[in-house]
Amino acid sequence: MINRITRKTAFVLVPLALASAPFTEWRFPVSILMGGAIGAVNIKGLAWSVDAVLGTDKAQAKMTVLGIFRFMILSLVLVALAGLNMLNIWGLFIGLTAVLVITVREGLLASRKEDSNSQF
Repeated sequence: MINRITRKTAFVLVPLALASAPFTEWRFPVSILMGGAIGAVNIKGLAWSVDAVLGTDKAQAKMTVLGIFRFMILSLVLVALAGLNMLNIWGLFIGLTAVLVITVREGLLASRKEDSNSQF
């Protein structure tokens, strides 16, 4: 499911960034793509974290540490990009929101598919 989310995110964000490029400064489409990439990598990191702690002792503590680590990495990347003056906040917001919407949609579709398979 993570790979589907990543593919669909690319299919949505690349045309959106290309469509916005002629009408905005270069930071806006770049920020859309960066927001989507950051969101997709974060979803992959979350899936990896869950896989890493399943069936282990003190899973909640390990998940918390991995979550804080992911947050720190995300913060460092955003601060570095902002320091280089490469971000547009609205483009970043659009990219992150697109990943969120696609993730929720894929989760709902997977849930409906499981419900239809479980009923006789």
